[in-house]
Amino acid sequence: MKPFFFNDTNLKPLLAGIFTVCLITFVLLSLYVMVEPPQYLDIHISKEIQENQNIYINNVMIGISSLGRTTVSVIIVIFFSSFFGFEET
Repeated sequence: MKPFFFNDTNLKPLLAGIFTVCLITFVLLSLYVMVEPPQYLDIHISKEIQENQNIYINNVMIGISSLGRTTVSVIIVIFFSSFFGFEET
C-alpha cells in the first residue's frame, strides 16, 4: 500500500504550503501562550457563555469537549489516517 497523494508532483507545493502555514500558526500560538497566559481569555469566554444560557450553545460546547477524550481522539486519528492515507488496490 502506497500513500496515493504524496507521489503526485502537482500537490507537493500545496502540501508544503499547508504544512508551512500550520507550522507558523503553531509557533505563533505557542509564543502567544508563553507571553499571555490563556487564563484571562478562558475566563472571559466562560463568562460570556454563562451569561446567555442557550441549549444550542450548551450542546455545541459538550460536543466540542467530547473530542478531547482520549478514546474519541484515538478513534478519529485511526479513522482519518486509514481514510486519507492509503489508496484502494
